[in-house]
Amino acid sequence: MDSQTKAIESTKKYLTTAASIAASVMLARTIVNEYLPKELRTIIFSAFHHRFDWFSTEHTIIIKEAEDLTSNEL
Repeated sequence: MDSQTKAIESTKKYLTTAASIAASVMLARTIVNEYLPKELRTIIFSAFHHRFDWFSTEHTIIIKEAEDLTSNEL
């Protein structure tokens, strides 16, 4: 097998996996929307959202102006 054939096979595997994951997510979403009451969905989704709220894309870095006898050189 040459490198191009290996690359094509690898790409096919990744696309197949991505399609399977997408189909599973869509099926799960349909089941949740059809069979769970709205109140329960709200509770589940807010808990899910709260769990991933910890992973923020914004960070704050606090640098103390001086520590011990020397000042920070930043």
